[in-house]
Amino acid sequence: MILGLYIILAGLIILNLILKKSIINKPSALLSVFLFFICYLTIYAFLFSDLDAVSSMSKALFVGIITMTTYLTGNIFAVTSELQLWRFVRGVFIGILFGLIFLVFEFLFDALLTRAVIKAISYPINSAAFTVLNGTVTNLSKDYFNNQICALNIVFWPTFLLATLRPGGKARNILIAALIILILPATLLSSSESAKLALLVGSLTYVAALYYPNLTYQLTSLIWTAAFLLVIPLTLLAYEHKLQDRTWLFDSARDRIYIWKYTATKIGEHPLKGFGIRSSRKFANEDKLTGRNKRQVIYYPRPDWHPHNLFLQTWLDLGVGGVGLLIAIGLLLLRRIKHMAPRPRPCALATFTTAASVSAFGYDMWQSWLIAGYAWAIIFLLISIAQIDKMKMNERKIKPQG
Repeated sequence: MILGLYIILAGLIILNLILKKSIINKPSALLSVFLFFICYLTIYAFLFSDLDAVSSMSKALFVGIITMTTYLTGNIFAVTSELQLWRFVRGVFIGILFGLIFLVFEFLFDALLTRAVIKAISYPINSAAFTVLNGTVTNLSKDYFNNQICALNIVFWPTFLLATLRPGGKARNILIAALIILILPATLLSSSESAKLALLVGSLTYVAALYYPNLTYQLTSLIWTAAFLLVIPLTLLAYEHKLQDRTWLFDSARDRIYIWKYTATKIGEHPLKGFGIRSSRKFANEDKLTGRNKRQVIYYPRPDWHPHNLFLQTWLDLGVGGVGLLIAIGLLLLRRIKHMAPRPRPCALATFTTAASVSAFGYDMWQSWLIAGYAWAIIFLLISIAQIDKMKMNERKIKPQG
């Protein structure tokens, strides 16, 4: 679905390239590093992938398409009229609110709508998330919706920013209240601890950035860099101190410590070049323990389909070169945020820390929905910046000349 939306956007971009040649700005340092990162991924897909080259190349190509589409889309919004922007934003509000309402309803009523849709599909379904037995959907847990609530948290702060820019006092306040009222139960009722942590971290970042913007920027930059550089020794230290045996930790957190221990040890075999894109899948396929029941925690250092940690996975898949490039991309993004106007800056910083929190504990860094979610968050922020610029231009036009 997300990829389909990007195909539509790509078509609009081509049209605008034909009609408005001026939308392509000079590439920034951030875009240049992104392009270098894409070249790096392409080389790895050919030379160093422990997975098949086609699968690795498809991920490198996807990252490239998303990067260029996001960049060009941002340039298009910069030359789009205010009326057209608000038409697009209206669709954003409808989509986000519908998604949040849907998740709250499903959590409260035991996935009633999802079960009905699955049951209505006539052909056989095989899924690790649920089972269809004699026309009845069984074993459908809240975990089925985890990626959806994480994606909505990633785009929440840019959507919140857009809502604050909406004209009309009463309607704007209702929209802001609706977003806050819905994101809280949608996240708290879910089974995703990553989403809950991301919402907490994003909220704290937003408040801190409102009052201490420079300090928040510096701390975020420091933590981003330290997370890459210290993740391996911290993982090994946590395991040596038996953090995985602490009963106050929930099962999935304890399980991750064993996965991280295996991953950190494996990185030591090839720290410079890594093992290639999605290499953990090969290790998981080779390990007999991965045939376990997914709801049964196996307390033993082992590989999983992915390390559940962006920082470890970057070391494992891309080596020291990939780590350096992602550190640079993050720092350049944060520098761009630092130089934003005061109004969008807190939401932009909150978006960064929310996305980082989801990636630090939740998902495979190569999942298409996650990469596209990052891109949508950036696009929504770019729309907000374009809106603020147009509002300032309108204010200057109507300001009486003294």
